[in-house]
Amino acid sequence: MKVREKVKGSGIWWIFISHEGQRKAKKIGKDKKLALDVATKIEARLVLKEFNIDQKNENPAPTFDEFSKIWLETYIKPLRRASTYERYETVLRKYINPVIGKLSVSMVKRKDIRNMLLKYHTDECSRSLICLVRDVTSGVLGYAVEDELIDANPVTGILKRLKLEPEKKLQIAPMTSEEVSQFLVACQKLYPEYYVFFLCAFRTGARLGELIALHWSDLDWNKQNILIKRSFRRGVVNKPKNGKTRLVDLSDQLIESFHNPSSTTVF
Repeated sequence: MKVREKVKGSGIWWIFISHEGQRKAKKIGKDKKLALDVATKIEARLVLKEFNIDQKNENPAPTFDEFSKIWLETYIKPLRRASTYERYETVLRKYINPVIGKLSVSMVKRKDIRNMLLKYHTDECSRSLICLVRDVTSGVLGYAVEDELIDANPVTGILKRLKLEPEKKLQIAPMTSEEVSQFLVACQKLYPEYYVFFLCAFRTGARLGELIALHWSDLDWNKQNILIKRSFRRGVVNKPKNGKTRLVDLSDQLIESFHNPSSTTVF
């Protein structure tokens, strides 16, 4: 039995009850003393086994497995990329649901999540995978909080507690100008049909999917720029990764290669 503000600093007091695997939150109001009195009376009735928490047994909470499918279909699928949906579905199917999928969402405890993450750490799974397992689990349970199936997300802060935070990103080591020149010389000699494509990649910094999705109409010869406004991935054309279009300048060399790729020099 807990008495606290659901939103800290709001001045609105709630009673949070956890009893025999069931949870219930009850809003009392701005009177903290009243909330404490009500909590004391409810606790006494629970001790006497005379209190039925909103008859939860008639409408039991879904299992984590069941609710994760609801989360995927109603939240992730319409609001995220298809690749994100596929990645999350795979993580749930292979790593999360085999461990906690049969538990009711209201019965998933912090220790269950801790043990699951430690298991994958012991199995020497990559830190990035462990973090993804944490993120997806948190997403499902956060959605359960919004649906008022549980009072709080038990995943919050767990990686920091276990000291399993994401690894620092590796320093990117881009190709040097000499390496780029060598690559383009070899490409022009061995695979000339791909030369302009790779030159465009090096000179614009566009992502692979953005390059594949380019149309001739995206090039403005007068202003010497390319409008990046779409990306291709897994057979589907979408907006760029960050959802924003952008203009990228065209170098004189790149313009020349578009017009006459066979006569373009690398340098």
